[in-house]
Amino acid sequence: MSVKSKYDYTSVDQVFVSVQFGQLALESSLIEHTTFSSVGYSVGLLKDFALVPNSRFSYALGLVYHSQDYVSNMHLYYNSNIDKYKLSFSQDPTYPISSNVLNLKSVDFITELRFRTIEHYSDNDFFRFHVGLQVGYVFSFKSTYTYKGIQRSDIDISDLITPYVYGLRFTVGYGLINVFYYYGLSNIFKNSNNLQLQDVNSVSQLDNHQSFGIQMYLL
Repeated sequence: MSVKSKYDYTSVDQVFVSVQFGQLALESSLIEHTTFSSVGYSVGLLKDFALVPNSRFSYALGLVYHSQDYVSNMHLYYNSNIDKYKLSFSQDPTYPISSNVLNLKSVDFITELRFRTIEHYSDNDFFRFHVGLQVGYVFSFKSTYTYKGIQRSDIDISDLITPYVYGLRFTVGYGLINVFYYYGLSNIFKNSNNLQLQDVNSVSQLDNHQSFGIQMYLL
């Protein structure tokens, strides 16, 4: 922690871990019973800078490692009969899949505008409110599905995943604990000639990811 003094705060290094739970909204009248929940974790470093000395306002820049699992009854698999990946939400009697887990790993950049209820950054015993932007680069993607009781994996689905994701973050906290809400502004899947859709007309119907999480400062 790099603080000049109790009354002359300039910047603070914040190492944090977080866990988040969310859901991918679906905009299709064709889908009646769909579960698309997610769970993930993040580890990152934020640098908090005072806007002016002895101010309750600051801004922060950060770098985050993020891993997210999307657990659903979505069926995403490679169909060798058509030489394409297939994405559907209803059972294919010729290829029954009982479950699917889509794991995405990304490196995210965060920028935030912050307000706290004290002017002097002497410790963490104060309320804080943050609003910011989170932009991520997805570098790892894996679809694991269960077919006839056996787990199978499609490793290379790079043509199906949007490499850059972004969204808004809203955070409120006290002490070492924060609660945050993330609203995604980008789709996870992109239009691809290698993807056959069933039950949805376009990937835009797989709407933005939203999640709630708990973030804890370690330093």
